[in-house]
Amino acid sequence: MFYEALKEVCDKKNTTPSAVCVALGISKSNATNWKNGGWPRLDVFLEIANYLKVNPSKLLPKKEE
Repeated sequence: MFYEALKEVCDKKNTTPSAVCVALGISKSNATNWKNGGWPRLDVFLEIANYLKVNPSKLLPKKEE
């Protein structure tokens, strides 16, 4: 799930998904939507990766085996 990967990166960067939304000028309700299984639009996804200074692949869910 996107939210879990985002939360993991945010924890390492000492921030929260909601704080990332605020910093990017998008509604904090997006974080709730992602927590419920939603995904951001591609442009927002890339903005988040850029803001957090991580490779976008870090925001993809871990492959379950």
